[in-house]
Amino acid sequence: MANAKDLWVHESPKVMAVGESKAYAIEFSNVGTPSAVTSTTAYDEDGTDVSGTVLSGSNSLSGSIVTMKKLTPASAQNYRLVCNVTIGNNTVFGVLDVAVFAPAPAIGTITAGSYGAIATVAALVPRHASKAGNFDDVTNPTGVQAATFLDQVSAIIDTVLEANGFTTPVTVAKAKRILDIFAEQEVASIVEGIHGAGRFGPAVGRGTAKGRWSVVMTDVIEFITKMAVGLEKLGVPRPRDLSSGIGFRGTDEAGDDVFPLFQRKAFNDNKYQIDWDS
Repeated sequence: MANAKDLWVHESPKVMAVGESKAYAIEFSNVGTPSAVTSTTAYDEDGTDVSGTVLSGSNSLSGSIVTMKKLTPASAQNYRLVCNVTIGNNTVFGVLDVAVFAPAPAIGTITAGSYGAIATVAALVPRHASKAGNFDDVTNPTGVQAATFLDQVSAIIDTVLEANGFTTPVTVAKAKRILDIFAEQEVASIVEGIHGAGRFGPAVGRGTAKGRWSVVMTDVIEFITKMAVGLEKLGVPRPRDLSSGIGFRGTDEAGDDVFPLFQRKAFNDNKYQIDWDS
């Protein structure tokens, strides 16, 4: 039984770089000899028709082979070229996918306020990094994925810090270096797990309710709990003291001091008296 794959050109997808221009050919000999080329359409990876911006020139027909309009990709992404021809009394489509990459490697960038560096993670797991000593668009994980992992671990770190009364993100230099290396070590373990090794390998979570991110959360909670006093002494703001079991804020949203509603000797003889007639 035929399926959608029969529309696709053999050896699809083709690969090209941003900045290149290529006219790809489609052979219809397995269907017949086209009498005319009706159209060539280019779609981006969102399914949007971008023919007007990435296609130029004209289609040419030679026997059963159609050389389509020249493709000049506007960005690094996947494009789909659809060639519409007439064979006998039939309308026939040929489909060719083109994967477009930027010539420069996509390293990835972490979000402002996150902890760690992609290059340091790569240094911790060099066998999984590129020859240049980083993660890029051909490594596993890619540079973009490694950046996402650092962002996600950083979000967990900040959540646990906030739960312990600290202001986030941490910007005190010495304290931030501590959080940087912790985040990098966690992501390095995640990278090892992707390749089936280390403490985040395939066995993690098997037969239990705990997955890898649950293990990361446990790591973060244990780490912050142990480091809380030290982080505070290094100067990390901690406006809420949770050690007594009663949380309070020393400043309001504007940064002004907050004074307690009740103070010592605010009541007669330090005793609260209720006037039931008022």
